[in-house]
Amino acid sequence: MNRPDEPFPNSSAQQPHPNPSVALEDAIPGAEVVSPIGGRAYLVETSLIELSDAADVLSSALKSTLERLNLRNLPAGRIIRPEDIIILDLETTGLSNVPLFLAGTLVSELGSLTIRQFLARSYSEEAAVVSLLFREIAEKRLLISFNGEKFDLPFALSRAAELGIEPPEIPMHLDLLPLSRRKWGAYLPNCKLRTLETAVCGRRRFGDIPSYLIPDAYKRFLRTGDASEMAVILRHNALDIITTLELFLRLLEPE
Repeated sequence: MNRPDEPFPNSSAQQPHPNPSVALEDAIPGAEVVSPIGGRAYLVETSLIELSDAADVLSSALKSTLERLNLRNLPAGRIIRPEDIIILDLETTGLSNVPLFLAGTLVSELGSLTIRQFLARSYSEEAAVVSLLFREIAEKRLLISFNGEKFDLPFALSRAAELGIEPPEIPMHLDLLPLSRRKWGAYLPNCKLRTLETAVCGRRRFGDIPSYLIPDAYKRFLRTGDASEMAVILRHNALDIITTLELFLRLLEPE
């Protein structure tokens, strides 16, 4: 699965709009959706083919990886198929006890990998985003994340409690951070996602936004209505999800 340093040549749809002030619908084509508890959020669905030339390779590798996982580790009747998994990555306005505004997922439907991102266009839409995310999780049998056991999932559950939302039954959860530390920690300066993306996946990003700048960028969007930075944030979230998928595949490669 080796690829050149610029891994996402087809991602121009997620690049920042040249206009200094741009509406959300122009910066990021999507649709308004109604959540299971009422309220609305903004949904952006992107086929992996639009983000990576390696989409077909990743889809095929996911199928074969799950076949190996089923043969080695799961009892009869617990077979996991591509359509049973969900990869999760959140974007929030801080580290704890603050709103989350973007829930990014990767799912497989009809043999195609799709990134589905639920965006709160205002703080009032956070409940809808959390509810829509929980509906996605409840339909799956394997949740995959990077540091999700300590951050993403507890964060979402905490926000649900704050908002009075009933959480779903959480499926089997595979957090890749501890596994990555065991496999590569001795050879790398750290096991941050971006470090692994470069050292393990052999890719570098260009034109990305650092994670620590994302909360302020979102707040600027709320204050000004200018969505040009939001396109970069959604692309950042999508690339984190793709890297999580590739790390999952590499962690389960045959020795």
